[in-house]
Amino acid sequence: MSPIRIRFDHETAYTRDWLADNEVEAQRVLATFKAKDVIPRCECNDKLPPMYIAHRTRYYLARNPGTGTLHSPECPSFEMEKEDSGRITYESDVIKPKNDGTLSLKILAPLAHKIVDRSPKEANDIDAMVPPRPKSPTAKREAMSLTGLLALMWEEAELNRWHPGFHNRRIWAVARTRLLDVAQRLNTKRINVADVLYIPEHFNESQKDAIDARRKDAFKRIMTKTSTVTKYMMVVGGIRKISVQEKSVAITLRHQSESVKYWGSQHVLKKLNNGPALEILGNINDPRLIYTLMIVSRDIDEVLHIQDIGFLVTDIHMIPTYCEQDRLMTEKLVMEGHKFIKTMRYDGSRDSVFPDYLLVDNPNAILPMAIFRTFASETAIEQRHQSKERWKEKYGKYWIWDMEKQGESVPDLPTPPATRTDSV
Repeated sequence: MSPIRIRFDHETAYTRDWLADNEVEAQRVLATFKAKDVIPRCECNDKLPPMYIAHRTRYYLARNPGTGTLHSPECPSFEMEKEDSGRITYESDVIKPKNDGTLSLKILAPLAHKIVDRSPKEANDIDAMVPPRPKSPTAKREAMSLTGLLALMWEEAELNRWHPGFHNRRIWAVARTRLLDVAQRLNTKRINVADVLYIPEHFNESQKDAIDARRKDAFKRIMTKTSTVTKYMMVVGGIRKISVQEKSVAITLRHQSESVKYWGSQHVLKKLNNGPALEILGNINDPRLIYTLMIVSRDIDEVLHIQDIGFLVTDIHMIPTYCEQDRLMTEKLVMEGHKFIKTMRYDGSRDSVFPDYLLVDNPNAILPMAIFRTFASETAIEQRHQSKERWKEKYGKYWIWDMEKQGESVPDLPTPPATRTDSV
């Protein structure tokens, strides 16, 4: 893949890689053209989609609202159409693009606790904070859970994409930087997510005291308390260990000291028991990773309490994995040198049918790929039929792994195009 350039004017263009790898110089470039009200153009294809230079604590490029599908599938600004991912399960105002390149979100979890004027509904136990069931099979959700929000952050950070050049570059430090950048573009409940988000740094034993001091400063800055309001904090990280007790659970995160524990009560246990996290972490031979997004409060004794929680399962490359077949499929795609985008399911039900992957070896001929598992419900079977018709009309073809007909081994995949070697 040739480097994708951002065109600022007739004489000035920089590759996306240069803008990402040279932060100080890139900030000066973006500030200069922001002051001139320049509309950058992405040269990922002949459509030259317009971009937007946004600024909060730093400058960053954002795609214009509604232009995600105009970009090449190889471009970081490319966005799947709603019909191809779990975003279709939400009402249109749950994820709402703004003209400044930010997203306005409606989430279920509270970001603060009001001590006064609490209505009976607000005082309900947090067990109720799960994605509300649609009124009918075709009804859409009116807000997203923390699992849905974590999926959104992952997708916006481009961690659901793979290219052979990503080998050895999918490390926590890179993922953390991308997630923090994404947080600047997300707003919910009149709060910018970056203002309430903490993501553990890459842990270094020789710098543990300095890292811990920065963590404590962040906790103190975010989790403030007045006579009427206690503010909560969002925490994103990979789970290292879950210790289950009779009526509580303690979660420790990777890249953080084991002395830092996040405590949850029955509602957290309930969510853990309804998902694969305990099984995966309890099996030392399971290579999958568990990431979490938690809403956290702090009491007078500095104990951290989980108010709500969401999860995302990934493989070792941080590619989301919703079942064992996903893991096997991703492993084969990576080993054979393919370029692909993994579909995010958000809060979609198990019966929802989306392409599990978009193969983008040829950006001019996207190939939707789906895994049809055994024992499907009648609803899922009908959705499969409708989806295949839509994929055929939209993409011209599709690839299916039908486990009832083809068994449990991943079928042969399309052959990726040969890597071009340019003469020097």
